[in-house]
Amino acid sequence: RDSSTSRGLGDVYKRQMVADSIDVNGDIVTYVPSYESASAPASGAGLWMGSDSTTDGSWGYFIGHNPGDFTCVMTLKNGDPVTVCDSDGNTRTYSVVDEFIVPDSTYWEDIQSRVTDYGESIILQTCCGDNAHYRVVIAV
Repeated sequence: RDSSTSRGLGDVYKRQMVADSIDVNGDIVTYVPSYESASAPASGAGLWMGSDSTTDGSWGYFIGHNPGDFTCVMTLKNGDPVTVCDSDGNTRTYSVVDEFIVPDSTYWEDIQSRVTDYGESIILQTCCGDNAHYRVVIAV
């Protein structure tokens, strides 16, 4: 058997990402544009600010519901991989470098410098499920 063409079972059953999707620990969540919307989309995630490009050297800020499609963000910890397949179909895997919880009364200006100084990166935000706090995760 030619090893360059053989595939293990893991390869056969591996889910493929599509454009406009994020892979968080194997949970693939699609996203839509939702620039500065008051809340996340009912399903999937939203690109709230920035760019989804994986090659522009800048950041993208994604929001989603917990409980819901962004519950997977609650388990992320430093070093965990998060893969984005942008609207052009390019993929990039980022590694979590920071995570924190803020009250839901927090304004963008309060966290902007903490989350946007990494260059090519993504920010993920979800509710903590207590109607009082958000969890914010940064991956570069």
